[in-house]
Formats: sequence, structure tokens, C-alpha cells
Amino acid sequence: MHRTRRHGLLAINAASLIFGSAALFGRLPVSTVWVVAGRSGLAAITLAAVCALTQRWRPLPAALRPWLVASGVMLAAHWLAFYGSIQQAGIAVGTVTFATFPLFTLLVESIRRRQRPSPIHVGAAVTIVLAIAWLFGVPEAGVNRWGIVAGLSSAVLYALYWHVSRPLAKTLPDAWSAVLQNAVVCAVTAPIALMQAGIPASPRVWWGLLWLGTVNTAVGLVLYQRALRFLDTTTCSAFIALEPVYAILLARLLLNEPAPARTLVAGALIVAASLAMLKHDAGGSLPSSTPDCSR
Repeated sequence: MHRTRRHGLLAINAASLIFGSAALFGRLPVSTVWVVAGRSGLAAITLAAVCALTQRWRPLPAALRPWLVASGVMLAAHWLAFYGSIQQAGIAVGTVTFATFPLFTLLVESIRRRQRPSPIHVGAAVTIVLAIAWLFGVPEAGVNRWGIVAGLSSAVLYALYWHVSRPLAKTLPDAWSAVLQNAVVCAVTAPIALMQAGIPASPRVWWGLLWLGTVNTAVGLVLYQRALRFLDTTTCSAFIALEPVYAILLARLLLNEPAPARTLVAGALIVAASLAMLKHDAGGSLPSSTPDCSR
């Protein structure tokens, strides 16, 4: 194996593991709003330092300010729904339902481009819908239907977030765009978190938020960008699609949180359908650019 490709594969596997482990912090003994506010604030600070050291920043054109605000609000809503799903239904359900986002991205892009989806896309979409119906059908003990709804909402919001972020991605470096978006997320959620519950007193919470903001968000993004130097975006996106696998395994190993069999079956179907869409559509109708800090 060529050395540069080996470096790329190591970087993308590490990034996928790091992004997948972000779900575990939904179990911190603190409100969802504080998880999002702490993550975004610490990520913005860390990524700003990275941009300053690498000189990867640019002034934000006035025409992009509405897009920045919209994308930041979408990202905040996505994270709130994602961690809300985890708190209500568990890590397995939260990550598996979020993994449906390629379906919603496909719908958004089909509408935007006024194109009919291909047979592969239709087949993958049907598979994902059947998997979700399987989850809803006869929920097992501990699986909350509202948690499933919240997870699906996080997937819809991520698809919309990716869509409204496109003008920023075309103009700004990925890391700098992430700094600005995370700053918007923190500005939106921090006042709510303070009014809702005040500042957390637990050192465990703050250590968790510090790790989530610096490692799971900033370091994960840097590793993903490094992987893109050696691998094509389709390959990188395929590895990122495996995040639920990492999340479920880590939840079992570190938190002793089992995944219901029904959820595992649905997750396998969703991941397989997403990989099929990625393989078929390497041209960009799925989010093959940086997955930023959404996990």
C-alpha cells in the first residue's frame, strides 16, 4: 500500500472513531443545551487557534453573513435534537436514526436540482424507510419513540444544515467556516443554558465538555481534512458513514450500554443503504465535503 494512502486511511479511521465517540457525551449529567453550548464554544476557541497558527482564515463577506447565521442555527438545532435523542432513547438509537441523513440530503438535492433519483437511490431510500419502520414497529424495552423522532429530526436538520452551508464552503477554508459556525451555535445556546440551569459545578462535566469540544470536534475535523489530502471524498465519506458502528461499540465497552437487536438490524440496513448511495453517487449529491462538527 502506498505510504500516503496508508496515512490517509489511518487519519480517516481515527476521525471516524473520534466523531463516533462524540455520541457518548450525550450521557453527561447535564442538560442537552449545555452539551451543545460547551461543545461549540470550546470547539470555536480550539479551531480559531489552529487557524491562527496555520493562517487559514479570511474576512467574512457581508453577503455570506445570513448564510452563516442560518447554518449556525441549523447546526445548533441538529445537535440539540441529536443529543436529545441519545438522552431519551440511548446511543444506539440516536446514532442509527441520525445515520439516515443521506436520505434527507438526497431529497433536498433532488428538489434543488429538479432531478429524479436513480434506481439505486430509490432502492436505498426504500431500505432506509423500512429500517425506520422496523424501529417504530414494536419498540423494545427502553426504546423511546420520541427518541426515534428526535434522532430523525437531527438527520433532517443536518441535511438542511449541509445545504445552507454550501455558500460558506465554497468561499471559506473548512476550519475557519467551522470556527464561525460554532461561534454562532454558542451565541445561540449559551444564554439559554445559563438561564435554564446556571453554570455546571461538576468537574466531570467540564472535563467531558473540554474533550468533546477539543478532541471530538477540533481534532476530528483536522484529521478529516488531513485524510482528504490523500483519499478521495467518497472514500472518506464511506468511513464516516460507519460512525454508528463505532458509537455502539464504544457505548458497550465504556458505558456498558447494550444495543437492542432491533436497533442493530435497522442500523445495519441504514449503513448499507448509505454506503450504496455513496458508491453510486461520487459526484456530490451526498455530503462528501467535510462533515464539520455535527457529531
